[in-house]
Amino acid sequence: MQPQSPNSPQAHARPPAGSTAGPHSDVIYEGVAKHSASLGGYSKWIFVLVVGTTAGIFLQRIDALSEFPLWLLGLIALPGLLV
Repeated sequence: MQPQSPNSPQAHARPPAGSTAGPHSDVIYEGVAKHSASLGGYSKWIFVLVVGTTAGIFLQRIDALSEFPLWLLGLIALPGLLV
């Protein structure tokens, strides 16, 4: 039996000793997360923030709605930005 090279697929098939990983838990990615991969999601929630705030400001110009702080509609995007 030949020793496995470190680059062979079989060498990485088992979890490290002392690991609690099960037989079907595969490491998909190891490294630092890049926020540029989530740029589309960030852009979407920033767009929702701008549109919500703008809509709230324009709706507040209506006399019946002028006493409500409708600019807070922009905060709809806050949970999406935080996640």
